[in-house]
Amino acid sequence: MLGRKLILTSQGLNTRIGRTLIKREISREDLASKKIMLIFEPYFSIERILIEAAKWMGFNEENIYLFHQGLAKDIIVKMDYIYVTEGNTFDILKGMRDANIMDSIRKAYLNGTVYIGASAGAVIAGINVEVAREFDSLYNRDYDYGGLGLVNGIVIPHQSKESIKANFSPYAIEQLKKFDNVYTIDDEGILVL
Repeated sequence: MLGRKLILTSQGLNTRIGRTLIKREISREDLASKKIMLIFEPYFSIERILIEAAKWMGFNEENIYLFHQGLAKDIIVKMDYIYVTEGNTFDILKGMRDANIMDSIRKAYLNGTVYIGASAGAVIAGINVEVAREFDSLYNRDYDYGGLGLVNGIVIPHQSKESIKANFSPYAIEQLKKFDNVYTIDDEGILVL
Protein backbone atom coordinates (compact mmCIF):
# COMPACT_ATOMS: atom_id res chain seq x y z
CA MET A 1 0.00 0.00 0.00
CA LEU A 2 1.49 3.30 -1.11
CA GLY A 3 -0.76 5.52 0.98
CA ARG A 4 -2.92 8.38 -0.15
CA LYS A 5 -0.85 10.77 -2.19
CA LEU A 6 -1.64 13.35 -4.83
CA ILE A 7 0.98 14.63 -7.25
CA LEU A 8 -0.30 17.61 -9.22
CA THR A 9 1.60 19.50 -11.91
CA SER A 10 1.00 21.93 -14.75
CA GLN A 11 3.27 19.94 -17.06
CA GLY A 12 2.69 16.28 -17.87
CA LEU A 13 4.60 13.23 -18.96
CA ASN A 14 4.80 14.54 -22.52
CA THR A 15 7.16 17.34 -21.40
CA ARG A 16 10.70 17.09 -20.05
CA ILE A 17 9.93 19.21 -16.99
CA GLY A 18 6.76 17.25 -16.23
CA ARG A 19 8.56 13.90 -16.46
CA THR A 20 11.36 15.18 -14.24
CA LEU A 21 9.04 16.60 -11.56
CA ILE A 22 6.87 13.49 -11.43
CA LYS A 23 9.83 11.08 -11.45
CA ARG A 24 11.42 12.96 -8.56
CA GLU A 25 8.28 12.42 -6.48
CA ILE A 26 7.90 8.71 -7.20
CA SER A 27 11.55 7.65 -7.57
CA ARG A 28 11.67 6.25 -4.03
CA GLU A 29 9.49 3.35 -5.20
CA ASP A 30 10.61 0.28 -7.11
CA LEU A 31 8.37 0.99 -10.06
CA ALA A 32 9.21 -2.12 -12.07
CA SER A 33 6.52 -4.14 -10.32
CA LYS A 34 4.00 -1.28 -9.94
CA LYS A 35 0.95 -0.78 -12.15
CA ILE A 36 0.00 2.55 -13.69
CA MET A 37 -3.17 3.55 -15.54
CA LEU A 38 -2.79 6.36 -18.08
CA ILE A 39 -5.97 8.37 -18.75
CA PHE A 40 -5.77 10.80 -21.67
CA GLU A 41 -7.74 12.36 -24.51
CA PRO A 42 -7.68 9.67 -27.22
CA TYR A 43 -7.82 12.07 -30.16
CA PHE A 44 -4.49 13.63 -29.16
CA SER A 45 -2.65 10.39 -30.03
CA ILE A 46 -0.06 10.76 -27.27
CA GLU A 47 -0.31 7.23 -25.89
CA ARG A 48 3.12 6.18 -27.22
CA ILE A 49 4.71 9.29 -25.66
CA LEU A 50 3.05 8.52 -22.31
CA ILE A 51 4.12 4.86 -22.43
CA GLU A 52 7.73 5.81 -23.18
CA ALA A 53 7.71 8.38 -20.37
CA ALA A 54 6.34 5.80 -17.92
CA LYS A 55 9.04 3.33 -19.00
CA TRP A 56 11.70 6.06 -18.56
CA MET A 57 10.46 6.56 -15.00
CA GLY A 58 10.90 2.85 -14.27
CA PHE A 59 7.58 1.14 -15.03
CA ASN A 60 7.68 -2.11 -17.02
CA GLU A 61 5.59 -1.91 -20.18
CA GLU A 62 3.42 -4.88 -19.16
CA ASN A 63 2.36 -2.87 -16.07
CA ILE A 64 1.34 0.21 -18.06
CA TYR A 65 -2.38 0.33 -18.80
CA LEU A 66 -4.06 2.71 -21.22
CA PHE A 67 -7.60 3.63 -20.31
CA HIS A 68 -10.23 3.08 -22.99
CA GLN A 69 -14.02 2.94 -22.90
CA GLY A 70 -14.23 -0.87 -22.95
CA LEU A 71 -11.82 -1.41 -20.06
CA ALA A 72 -13.32 -3.03 -16.99
CA LYS A 73 -13.72 -0.50 -14.17
CA ASP A 74 -12.51 -2.96 -11.53
CA ILE A 75 -9.00 -2.90 -13.00
CA ILE A 76 -8.68 0.77 -11.96
CA VAL A 77 -8.85 -0.08 -8.26
CA LYS A 78 -5.92 -2.50 -8.74
CA MET A 79 -3.55 0.25 -9.92
CA ASP A 80 -0.69 1.58 -7.84
CA TYR A 81 -0.73 4.85 -9.82
CA ILE A 82 -3.37 6.66 -11.87
CA TYR A 83 -2.16 9.37 -14.21
CA VAL A 84 -4.65 11.84 -15.71
CA THR A 85 -3.07 13.92 -18.43
CA GLU A 86 -3.30 17.45 -19.71
CA GLY A 87 -5.77 18.55 -22.37
CA ASN A 88 -9.23 20.03 -22.27
CA THR A 89 -10.48 19.62 -18.70
CA PHE A 90 -14.12 19.29 -19.74
CA ASP A 91 -13.42 16.75 -22.50
CA ILE A 92 -11.32 14.53 -20.22
CA LEU A 93 -13.85 14.79 -17.39
CA LYS A 94 -16.72 14.00 -19.78
CA GLY A 95 -14.84 10.93 -21.01
CA MET A 96 -14.31 9.80 -17.42
CA ARG A 97 -17.99 10.34 -16.62
CA ASP A 98 -19.18 8.63 -19.81
CA ALA A 99 -17.03 5.62 -18.93
CA ASN A 100 -18.44 5.71 -15.39
CA ILE A 101 -14.99 5.54 -13.74
CA MET A 102 -15.18 8.47 -11.33
CA ASP A 103 -16.15 6.30 -8.35
CA SER A 104 -13.50 3.70 -9.27
CA ILE A 105 -10.80 6.38 -9.23
CA ARG A 106 -12.01 7.69 -5.86
CA LYS A 107 -12.08 4.15 -4.46
CA ALA A 108 -8.58 3.43 -5.78
CA TYR A 109 -7.27 6.65 -4.20
CA LEU A 110 -8.91 5.87 -0.85
CA ASN A 111 -7.31 2.42 -1.00
CA GLY A 112 -3.82 3.89 -1.49
CA THR A 113 -3.41 4.45 -5.22
CA VAL A 114 -1.28 7.51 -5.98
CA TYR A 115 -3.12 9.99 -8.19
CA ILE A 116 -0.97 12.00 -10.59
CA GLY A 117 -2.74 14.87 -12.33
CA ALA A 118 -1.15 17.06 -14.99
CA SER A 119 -2.84 20.34 -15.91
CA ALA A 120 -6.42 19.18 -16.64
CA GLY A 121 -5.78 16.13 -14.46
CA ALA A 122 -4.80 18.46 -11.62
CA VAL A 123 -7.98 20.53 -12.01
CA ILE A 124 -10.11 17.35 -12.07
CA ALA A 125 -8.64 16.25 -8.72
CA GLY A 126 -10.41 19.17 -7.02
CA ILE A 127 -14.00 19.51 -5.88
CA ASN A 128 -14.97 21.89 -8.69
CA VAL A 129 -13.64 22.43 -12.23
CA GLU A 130 -15.54 25.58 -13.26
CA VAL A 131 -12.33 27.63 -13.09
CA ALA A 132 -11.14 25.73 -16.18
CA ARG A 133 -13.54 27.87 -18.22
CA GLU A 134 -10.81 30.51 -18.04
CA PHE A 135 -8.50 28.39 -20.22
CA ASP A 136 -10.52 25.51 -21.76
CA SER A 137 -13.50 25.53 -24.10
CA LEU A 138 -16.80 24.27 -22.77
CA TYR A 139 -19.19 23.31 -25.54
CA ASN A 140 -22.10 22.20 -23.37
CA ARG A 141 -23.87 25.00 -21.47
CA ASP A 142 -25.54 22.62 -18.99
CA TYR A 143 -22.52 21.16 -17.24
CA ASP A 144 -21.78 19.48 -13.91
CA TYR A 145 -18.66 21.19 -12.58
CA GLY A 146 -17.97 18.60 -9.88
CA GLY A 147 -14.48 17.11 -9.90
CA LEU A 148 -13.15 13.98 -8.24
CA GLY A 149 -12.98 15.69 -4.84
CA LEU A 150 -9.59 14.19 -3.98
CA VAL A 151 -8.49 17.71 -3.02
CA ASN A 152 -10.61 19.70 -0.59
CA GLY A 153 -10.59 22.79 -2.75
CA ILE A 154 -9.86 23.71 -6.33
CA VAL A 155 -6.63 23.44 -8.30
CA ILE A 156 -5.47 25.98 -10.87
CA PRO A 157 -2.52 24.92 -13.07
CA HIS A 158 -0.28 27.28 -15.06
CA GLN A 159 -0.79 30.10 -12.55
CA SER A 160 0.52 31.59 -9.36
CA LYS A 161 -1.76 33.36 -6.89
CA GLU A 162 -0.40 36.66 -8.22
CA SER A 163 -0.91 35.86 -11.92
CA ILE A 164 -4.57 34.96 -11.42
CA LYS A 165 -5.38 38.62 -10.78
CA ALA A 166 -3.89 39.60 -14.13
CA ASN A 167 -5.03 36.60 -16.21
CA PHE A 168 -8.52 35.72 -14.97
CA SER A 169 -11.83 37.47 -15.55
CA PRO A 170 -13.46 39.42 -12.70
CA TYR A 171 -16.23 36.78 -12.67
CA ALA A 172 -13.70 33.95 -12.13
CA ILE A 173 -11.87 35.87 -9.42
CA GLU A 174 -15.19 36.41 -7.64
CA GLN A 175 -16.04 32.69 -7.97
CA LEU A 176 -12.72 31.72 -6.37
CA LYS A 177 -13.82 33.46 -3.17
CA LYS A 178 -16.40 30.69 -2.67
CA PHE A 179 -13.69 28.15 -1.90
CA ASP A 180 -11.69 27.85 1.31
CA ASN A 181 -8.76 26.22 -0.48
CA VAL A 182 -7.42 27.44 -3.83
CA TYR A 183 -4.20 25.72 -4.92
CA THR A 184 -2.13 27.18 -7.74
CA ILE A 185 0.68 25.47 -9.62
CA ASP A 186 2.97 27.47 -11.88
CA ASP A 187 4.39 25.93 -15.05
CA GLU A 188 7.56 24.69 -13.36
CA GLY A 189 5.96 23.69 -10.09
CA ILE A 190 4.49 20.66 -8.44
CA LEU A 191 1.99 20.27 -5.63
CA VAL A 192 2.21 17.15 -3.49
CA LEU A 193 -0.56 16.48 -1.01
